[in-house]
Amino acid sequence: MKNIKRVFSMIICFTMFFCMMNISSAAETDNVQSLEQKYPEIVNKINLFYELGVFDFEYAVDEYVTRADFAVILTRLLKAESMLGTPSTQLYTDVQTDDYASENISLMYNMGIMTGKSKTEFYPNDDLTLSEANSALVRLLGYDSKAYAKGGWSAGFNMTASDLGLYKGVPSEFDFEYLPA
Repeated sequence: MKNIKRVFSMIICFTMFFCMMNISSAAETDNVQSLEQKYPEIVNKINLFYELGVFDFEYAVDEYVTRADFAVILTRLLKAESMLGTPSTQLYTDVQTDDYASENISLMYNMGIMTGKSKTEFYPNDDLTLSEANSALVRLLGYDSKAYAKGGWSAGFNMTASDLGLYKGVPSEFDFEYLPA
């Protein structure tokens, strides 16, 4: 469980770091470089994901992770690629069975880890928010009932992620208030 929490902490760092980059005006190269210099431990954690083969491509610091990308990332982190298969039914109107990540989205849905933003739409190209990352990780760890007892979406999941120590290693000066919820 300790190693799983460490990996999930890295995911949260990754998500927050990329959100932070965008909020800091990624168009301003100096701000991006200063964030990379200020948080080398986060950059090191992100580089570990590359080394582990979790990513197919390098994220630019001015990019968010999409919801579809996150489904792929979670599948790879769980080493669940062998469970992938073409979905027998179309779960969401905006995800076709032959789309990128459709198998991953279907798997995360079937495992109860990720759901659509509505009953009919997943929004695969939307930017992943910190609350969505927290929600998926809390569900994956099996603490969703605790999160619902604390208020559910999104505050309950965010508090539960914090209670579980998923923010361990995240610099305290990261301003959660300004990150997308």
